[in-house]
Parts: sequence; structure tokens; C-alpha cells
Amino acid sequence: MKKIGINGFGRIGRLTFRRIAKVTDDIEVVAVNDLTDPKVLAHLLLFDFIYGRFPGAVEATEDSIIVNGKEIHVYAEKEADVYIGLLKPTVLIGFIKDDNLTMIAREVDSTLKEVVDAAK
Repeated sequence: MKKIGINGFGRIGRLTFRRIAKVTDDIEVVAVNDLTDPKVLAHLLLFDFIYGRFPGAVEATEDSIIVNGKEIHVYAEKEADVYIGLLKPTVLIGFIKDDNLTMIAREVDSTLKEVVDAAK
């Protein structure tokens, strides 16, 4: 199973999450890095003005969102290396412009197999 970290949970990050949740069971989102409060992120994920309500259960705690019973840690770090080192995702998807994302990610964790910088 691939473990995914999403760096930036704005409109595109949430839509990517929705697609992963809908299409496949062999990908697990283990972390989200966004400066927004987890309760707000959960609300935005649950209610999308174009795609409608998320087809599952979404809750929030102080430091995570829980989607369909699975806890996803939410970090509010300006540098992605903090949570990469803690949760060791195999793929990191970046939706925040960060010219150093690939370099930082590879230096921090050798288990990281792929870095997708979608903001470039």
C-alpha cells in the first residue's frame, strides 16, 4: 500500500483526496500539511460547492481529520520535512509552490519513493 502525504489542502488538494478516496483502496493518505485548522479542513472536505457532500464520514480533532474511521494527521508546518520524517509517506504530493520541496523531501526520508510537485 502506498502512503501519501499531501502538502497543501486547498481546493486542488481536497479534490485529489476525494479522488483517491473514491477510486482506490491501495493508497492511504497518512498526512496533510496545511496552515488551516483541522476543523475547517474537515468542513471544506465534507461540503464542496461543486461536487457536493463528501460520500463518507468526516470528523475533526485538534490535530487530525478522521475520514471513514481513518485518522489523517494534520500538520501546520511551513517546511514539509517535519511531517515527512514523522510519518514516512512513500509519495508526497505538493500543492504549495515550494522550490525546495523535492530536495528537502529526499534529504529527510530515504523511504520516500516519489515527489509530485503539482504547484509548478
